[in-house]
Amino acid sequence: MNLIEQYNQSINQQYKTYLKEARQAFQAIAPKANPLFLKAVDKLIQVDYDKMKAEMVEKLIESCQEWLNDEEYKNAPMDVILFEHDYTYSENIEALAYGIDGDLDGFDYDFLNGIEAHEGISLIPFTMLAFIDDDYTILSESVGFSELNGLFGSYTHLLVQESFTAFAQSDIFKKVARKPVFFMALGEHDMKESRLYYICDDEAIFKEYLTEIENTGIENEKAIAKKYAALKYRVSELLDVLAFSNNHAQIDIILDDLEELIEDSPKHKYWAMMHLGKLYMIGNGVELDLNKARQYFKSAINKGENFEKRQSCMMLAEMYYSGKGIIKNLLKAKSLINEAHNISALDGRFL
Repeated sequence: MNLIEQYNQSINQQYKTYLKEARQAFQAIAPKANPLFLKAVDKLIQVDYDKMKAEMVEKLIESCQEWLNDEEYKNAPMDVILFEHDYTYSENIEALAYGIDGDLDGFDYDFLNGIEAHEGISLIPFTMLAFIDDDYTILSESVGFSELNGLFGSYTHLLVQESFTAFAQSDIFKKVARKPVFFMALGEHDMKESRLYYICDDEAIFKEYLTEIENTGIENEKAIAKKYAALKYRVSELLDVLAFSNNHAQIDIILDDLEELIEDSPKHKYWAMMHLGKLYMIGNGVELDLNKARQYFKSAINKGENFEKRQSCMMLAEMYYSGKGIIKNLLKAKSLINEAHNISALDGRFL
């Protein structure tokens, strides 16, 4: 087994370990978990994994064939196929396949017009979480929510990783123009991607590539990303406790954590702004400051990801609807609610 095969096998083993740990984490809280979460996990266990993988490989081959048939793009120097997906709790969650030309690490790249124009690759395990959508604010506070997300996320990553592995053996893939080191990755829109499978025909080149990765501090970046993911998880739990109690003993920690995420974590910045805006909007543990709340919501709406954008639209709409700290404007409230609804369908009470 050569170096590249060993490296890819280590990625596969890593995700199998993640899946095992995620299963154990969910099993540990299963007796207390929301019954809906238990049904979702049962549904996941019963799916035909091999069939899902085969369908994903078939769609990958089809997309690459269409891309290669386009005279304008067939010789494009692809560095990577990056699958980006958006809002997780959707009935039709899919990863869109992109051909990337440029430096993915430095976000200095262009999407090649071709693969991304095709229908995306369905991320079937995630679709089993669609029931969370309309009741997100309630279910996200239920026991087992984070463990459920960890289980489905690791399952989906493993599915895609093994699909990539099978896809790389196809004749059509070997016709795709690519750089000396080519990889396939999965990631949430504008978030850090997970590199799931590498292709390289020259072991010496790949060894040099791995050295460059280490020297450029990518491992350090991963450690930092993990740190802020853990920080977000901690402050999220503290916010849950705060929402259901009048105990403000942890408010200083919450505020410090949110400020740190805003200052140092581009990935979680607008999530933190959305939550900070909510605290100032209701005056929970902090002095009521509707002007600050409005500014945080606007920032999250302008630059945040779908979840924080959707939640901020709803809360700012509430301010306009009731004239809370702002001139009452029902048209503006309606516009914001429609914007939130377009991201992900709201239930009737909001509309």
